Amino acid sequence: MAVLADVFVKEFPNKYVGQLQKFGKNKGKPDERETIKKVCFAFLTDEPIEIDGTLKPRYASFWAPAGLGTSEFPSNARAFIKVW
Repeated sequence: MAVLADVFVKEFPNKYVGQLQKFGKNKGKPDERETIKKVCFAFLTDEPIEIDGTLKPRYASFWAPAGLGTSEFPSNARAFIKVW
């Protein structure tokens, strides 16, 4: 069992910058984004984990492109929220 503990957005370097896009409105055009934003859904579980002799809360996370897939870049965040 797990409870949603946090949702946050983090920016990462775009490892696909300059490559042709495979999805969205700009399919076939070079990806010009220097960074991309991802959203993290962090869940705390009811099972602790032992780290260096100390019991700490265990968590699980799900990362997806930030957005709900309505923009030019697809995201599986909408599907995750719907199923969750």
